[in-house]
Amino acid sequence: MARTRRRTGGSGGQIALIVILSFVICAAVVGIGAFYFIAQRNYVPLDADTLCPKAGITSQTVVLLDTTDPLADVTKQEVLSRLGDASGGVPKGGLLQVWVLAADPAATKPALSLCNPGNGQDIDPVIGNPTLAKKRWGEKFEGPVEAAMNASVAGTEQHFSPILAGIQKIAAERLSSAALQQVPTTIIVVSDLLENTPYYSHFKDGLDFATFEAKAGARYLTQLHGAAVDFWMVQRARKDIDATALATFWLKWVDASGGKGQVERLMGM
Repeated sequence: MARTRRRTGGSGGQIALIVILSFVICAAVVGIGAFYFIAQRNYVPLDADTLCPKAGITSQTVVLLDTTDPLADVTKQEVLSRLGDASGGVPKGGLLQVWVLAADPAATKPALSLCNPGNGQDIDPVIGNPTLAKKRWGEKFEGPVEAAMNASVAGTEQHFSPILAGIQKIAAERLSSAALQQVPTTIIVVSDLLENTPYYSHFKDGLDFATFEAKAGARYLTQLHGAAVDFWMVQRARKDIDATALATFWLKWVDASGGKGQVERLMGM
């Protein structure tokens, strides 16, 4: 009787199937691992209240609104439009603060302090949710910023305008630490730039910078650490004030304080 030969094709096929399945499983594990790695790499923990990255902000834009005198309607509209552009230009992870100048420097403080969490445009829908990010951006950043700016431009006439003290207070809070000094910083000052306090007044003491340094330079000593200071000059109908000389005064003060300044006149009067 002839010996029956053992068939090996079946076991060989099973081995091949096992190899293929093992390869698929390994590929899936690697894929899931890569997905998780990318997702973790793109995840930035944020502070629940300010939306700022816990690892540190990427930039800071600080707006100082001088509301110690009312603004003309056309000026107010221009300011709001410009501030809308400024807030829209804050990069993801960048801080936006809106300060309101008060006659009492101690009462000058932020009306808003938020970081831009991103509107979802940079999120890959495969590993994130750009729609949810855009909704959060609108509800938590864009909406509150617009509301704060609209509320902050409503000025009332006050006896003093401590602009120097306001900028000094911002610098003390936002530029004193070594870490914040490394962050790109822009300070926007919306004001008629007419300093008026018992310590120094452009109305009584004039616009000469040397006179200011002799009388109040030590009091308002400020370190800007290279920050850009953009003055948006609100124009007033005062023939006793030379707008060009006033702008020069502030540019000299910023330069002496270690900053980089520029002055632009706003529409209206």
